[in-house]
Amino acid sequence: DAVMFANDFRFAYNNQGFLEKTGVPFRLTQNICELLTTQVIQGTFLPAFGSVADAIHKHMKDIHPSLYLILRDDIVSWYTSKSMAKSDAKTQELETQLKDRVRKNLGMIQTLMEECVPRQEIQEDKPDVLIDANVRKLISSATSPEELSLMPASFHPWL
Repeated sequence: DAVMFANDFRFAYNNQGFLEKTGVPFRLTQNICELLTTQVIQGTFLPAFGSVADAIHKHMKDIHPSLYLILRDDIVSWYTSKSMAKSDAKTQELETQLKDRVRKNLGMIQTLMEECVPRQEIQEDKPDVLIDANVRKLISSATSPEELSLMPASFHPWL
């Protein structure tokens, strides 16, 4: 009875149930970069990433309820994997207790999404800063060998 656990598709929580910030915002290893090539990453991926972040940000009020439910269900699942709830009433009580954590985690995700949105105006005090500088910084962080080496084994390029 083997169980496969892929943390690429799961949130990482600390011991208090809050989302952990990792050094790598998403998996973009050397193998993936080699497959996509620099031209695709810098030419197509970069503006597409910014466009998707902008679209999500603009429609966050529509996405908010679904994202809240995903986070709530995930944290309840995470918490019950640590200590089993005995009944439906206990699970509902647990959901009530975890509301604050879900709200804080949702706020953190919204903040991270806002950071990815390309700025529409050029800052007068920093005219040489690109409007997609935050997206470029995320991609740089995701491809950094130093950051990748600090991640769990499932992030390593041979997987």
